[in-house]
Amino acid sequence: MKALLLLCFFIGTVHSSDKDDYQEAVKLLNGELKQAMKGRHSCPGLSLVVSCGNQKCEASKGEDVNSCPADCLYSPVKSYNKQTICENTLGLHRPYSTLEVSQIVKNAYAKGEKIKVVGTLHSATGIICSEGHIISTENLNHVLGLENVGAKEYVNVEPGVTVFALSEWLHKRGKALAGIPHMGFRDLTVAGAIATGSHGSSPKHTGVISNIVDGVEFVDGLGNIRTVTEKDPEIKALRVSLGMLGITTKLKLRIQDQFNLEVKVSFHHEDLLLGSKNIHDVVADCDYGQLNWFPGTKKFMKTCGKKTKKSVHKKANNELLNPSIPDVIVDPFKVALQYGACHNSVMCSIEAVRYLQFVFQPPLTKKGIFGIKMNSKKVRGPSHRMVSSHLTPNQEGFFQMDWEIALPQSTSMDALKFVKSHIEKNKICLPLVGVFIRFAKIEDKTLLAHSNADGVKWKVGDIVTFLEMPVYLPVGFNAAEKKSYDLPFESFASTLVSKYSGRAHWGKNRMWIFEDQKKLGTYMNRVTEFQKQAKIYDPKGLFKNSFSAKAGL
Repeated sequence: MKALLLLCFFIGTVHSSDKDDYQEAVKLLNGELKQAMKGRHSCPGLSLVVSCGNQKCEASKGEDVNSCPADCLYSPVKSYNKQTICENTLGLHRPYSTLEVSQIVKNAYAKGEKIKVVGTLHSATGIICSEGHIISTENLNHVLGLENVGAKEYVNVEPGVTVFALSEWLHKRGKALAGIPHMGFRDLTVAGAIATGSHGSSPKHTGVISNIVDGVEFVDGLGNIRTVTEKDPEIKALRVSLGMLGITTKLKLRIQDQFNLEVKVSFHHEDLLLGSKNIHDVVADCDYGQLNWFPGTKKFMKTCGKKTKKSVHKKANNELLNPSIPDVIVDPFKVALQYGACHNSVMCSIEAVRYLQFVFQPPLTKKGIFGIKMNSKKVRGPSHRMVSSHLTPNQEGFFQMDWEIALPQSTSMDALKFVKSHIEKNKICLPLVGVFIRFAKIEDKTLLAHSNADGVKWKVGDIVTFLEMPVYLPVGFNAAEKKSYDLPFESFASTLVSKYSGRAHWGKNRMWIFEDQKKLGTYMNRVTEFQKQAKIYDPKGLFKNSFSAKAGL
């Protein structure tokens, strides 16, 4: 109980000239937690919630491969959220060159063994697994230089460089990636982000990193080193390959001159969002625009960045995913969320407090008086630093699931209204960062990006809306309790796919949603075209895995 009171004390110390709502929310949360404590044994997993995830299997605390697989199930390959654990692998390889990759593939081919490539493991699905060899790109981590081809400018880069590290390298040379394709999370590898069709958020500019790829060097399923350029038709398959056409060893990305963004954070009632003609109307005038909707509070946070020639602020940064929270608060926050998984009222109280924390501690920071970092609702800085954030180190040992569905412009408003009613019906509250709502222009540059045009409902030039629910995952629940907890989120995803022409992010969600997409024919003839390329580049199926088979790829 003392730990939970400490949590409430901390979140109650935020200062504001008008903090009545905040204090009321903290008071309500404190009361909800006290009520939950009275029925302590009604919430399973409380004895595990602090220790599970610390990378030590502690039998004395009730941890085993069933109650805490993250700690007790060994594997050299686990997803960042420890929800996908790849068993029965033949070994993990960390090559330093294209020739090494080629030799590993040739050896596997000769033995009839499988291969999969991974980066920073930020994908939560079985896309990262193989019963064969795993190749990590962590040592293929060099920026190879700039290149001009006529009026076009490019950067050549190895696959294991993170998107943020590449952007910092470009920034020092006055350059930036073309468009605004930076994901909210900074530390995905370039190849991993591209292979899964990952995206940033811009209603005006290219927002999907796969769409700025104009050249790929890769090792195919026979161990051959191949190069494909933007002039080759197969580039559309290779831009979002899901790691199933080969091992990428070099990429050529379009770049532009670096620019600065003035980013403002503002707070609004959800009526502004739900009453719009199109969801993206709320950010139509933004070069970078993102929403974090907290449906339990009926409010949302709007983040809008516009290109500017004004001078930048010192140490300007985005820290949405890396808030300044003392370590002493982490464990009681986990306990509070575990209670929230058992009692909706607790989860909704936490959401209310989290929303008001953003009001009083905006996720933008800059250098203030006396050189001290300060939070601000308006900050100017280099483009890549304004639109992305590192992930808090407290993520380690903290379990979450990301449900993300992309929606075409033609159905997105009706889909949002469904989500609103679904949330109210199931009393869903989302205290981590609310519902992420992001945007990108629909383009026809790939076969399998979940944002790509299809000529029917997904039209070039329209705006795709990405709806994402980052959800806390409780520990210590039995199978029936897990099923009950997951059901509202699974229904959210399945309904958006089946009734609103949605498409699931390849690196998020759970496997069954991709099986549903297969049955629905979500990608139409594009899957057939992708399969043709797979037969060419991987005739013996070295890169196939359970995920690709179930997804029909």
